[in-house]
Amino acid sequence: MDEAAQRQWLGCARRGVSFDSACVYAGLEPRAVRAEMRRDPALAQAWAKAVADGEVVLVAQMHELAKEDHRAAAWLLERINPKRYVKRAEPQRGLSRKEVKRLWGG
Repeated sequence: MDEAAQRQWLGCARRGVSFDSACVYAGLEPRAVRAEMRRDPALAQAWAKAVADGEVVLVAQMHELAKEDHRAAAWLLERINPKRYVKRAEPQRGLSRKEVKRLWGG
């Protein structure tokens, strides 16, 4: 992979573009890039770092938006810790026989 293609490829990662789309954008074959990443751990690390850099920027933007809009804060909390902040629907239960009889006048 030449330097210009690598710059484009990593730039896409910093913007949240998927691996395959980043390869296509940079004129690279995804399979060939995966093989190159297996041979060159520094290249794989560069991709991981670029992805993390992009994520940090986006989370920072959400933090700024959350200062002005509670919905942004709620969205961020739901994504950071869904087990704690995502509302779960109450499990629905069926009617008991007694309730059915009462509803049907029995």
